[in-house]
Amino acid sequence: MIPLPSWLLLQHFRGIPDFVKKFSAHIERRLLKGETIAASEKVYSIFEEHTQWITKGKLNKKVEPGHLLLITTDQYQLIVDYKIMEAERDAAQVAPLKQRIQETYSDKKIISHSFDKGFYSKDNLNTLQQDYTEQAVLPKRGRFSKEDKERESTKTFKQLRNAHSAIESNINMLEHHGLNRCADKGLKGYKRNAGLSVLAYNLHIIGNILKKQQLQKEEKSSADKKRYQNKKQQAIKAAA
Repeated sequence: MIPLPSWLLLQHFRGIPDFVKKFSAHIERRLLKGETIAASEKVYSIFEEHTQWITKGKLNKKVEPGHLLLITTDQYQLIVDYKIMEAERDAAQVAPLKQRIQETYSDKKIISHSFDKGFYSKDNLNTLQQDYTEQAVLPKRGRFSKEDKERESTKTFKQLRNAHSAIESNINMLEHHGLNRCADKGLKGYKRNAGLSVLAYNLHIIGNILKKQQLQKEEKSSADKKRYQNKKQQAIKAAA
């Protein structure tokens, strides 16, 4: 473990009294006055003040300190867009994400774009359907109207929705490429670590694609060679 420089430790410890005052005020408000402390006021780490509290899972909910990472993958599982979310809601990300994708791939046609239920809103659905993609896979939460049932019961919607589950393996793979724990310092360092993890992930995916292509090429070459040998032997037998 690399020791921190003395000036950095001194800078950190100078902020301790402020944390003590803030935590004391929170205890008084929460325990004595019965107030609810807003998430934006809470501090989850005295070392990394930007840290947020993340709830993971649907059944056995787990919590972890850090930030949510919004990723978008293409049909080859390459990450084509990512964003560190800072106290932002999922539903607010659809319109900016659409704009970034359109700017990056202005010469491409987006056939489909799939999201989780947390991104649903009527405005978001309209945003995706207007001059963007042929198939907006945006499942709805709560009660369904007749129109919602018809939209989500089509064969194409179901197929694309099932394919969306691959994002879980993408997230797991990202954790193995550096996102499981950030060794950098500060929010800027956190974002840098996330970017390097995405880069490592994409390089791994590209490597797998190139390896598969090379293997297919070698198999084809081997098959062609075998067919040539068989034809040569048949020609020899015919001449004899």
